[in-house]
Amino acid sequence: SELVVFPELISRIRTAAPLVQMEVLQRSIFSTDEIIDGSTDISIGLMPGPLPKHCMVQKLLEDDYACVMHKNHPIANEVLTIENYLRFPHSIIHTGKSPGSYIDDALAQLGHTRRIVKRSPHFIASLFSIGKSDLLQTVPRRLATPLLAPADLVLHDLPFSLKPMVLSQIWHARNTNNPQHQWLREQVYEAAKAAMKP
Repeated sequence: SELVVFPELISRIRTAAPLVQMEVLQRSIFSTDEIIDGSTDISIGLMPGPLPKHCMVQKLLEDDYACVMHKNHPIANEVLTIENYLRFPHSIIHTGKSPGSYIDDALAQLGHTRRIVKRSPHFIASLFSIGKSDLLQTVPRRLATPLLAPADLVLHDLPFSLKPMVLSQIWHARNTNNPQHQWLREQVYEAAKAAMKP
């Protein structure tokens, strides 16, 4: 979300309210504790489960998934098949406690298992790290696109169906009618809308 939404968000806020300060906090697993205790205004990210009590959610954008690999990968110039997707090792973004993911769940439903050899909590560093290797990485297309050229990567459509990633903003219900909070949420929403433009 910081890579896709924040360039537009910072531009909007610096123009409209240059004295506003923003702080981005990293979280290792999905949590609304900071929203509930009031230490954080908004959480922007994936909604992996049911909406927590007393919290509100607004969908910001959807992004489909694709597979990236180094431009000199043995299959970089081929159409990606399920056989090749499974034949090569994988790098994954891993920020939670569970080693699995819904990508692996989708593969399991098809009777497949991929071989994961690298896990990292850092999206950008992870993409750069697969250069000069035979690793594949499945990522949100829009998030990866700005990094393809700098990281010498190419992007391929997945050879199986996967639900799109949905990015949302979440806040505590007590802030729903607060004018300042409404303004902030609107800036985030408009920034996400702008990020979806081609």
